[in-house]
Amino acid sequence: MEIVDTKELLIGVNELALEIIKQTKDGLQIGQDLASIFARFQNDPVFAEKLTVAVKGISNVSAEIKDLSVQEGIELASIQLQYIPEIFKLLSKEA
Repeated sequence: MEIVDTKELLIGVNELALEIIKQTKDGLQIGQDLASIFARFQNDPVFAEKLTVAVKGISNVSAEIKDLSVQEGIELASIQLQYIPEIFKLLSKEA
């Protein structure tokens, strides 16, 4: 079984996580932060597409993970590893 929907969900979750970190870096201001994230969703078609695609196939993720092979697990880990440097950079005090 292909893990297309799982990969898309992982990408979407990471993209959203990066945006949440960016918006809350100056302190949590729920209303303002949510408005900023929504504004990016409306104004950045690449960001919006990643989130839309991530949610679209979410119902297939459970079945994909249930039948996960080692190679597919490595593919998912590889995708996640691509986001780690950016996450750490945003979470560091220098960012």
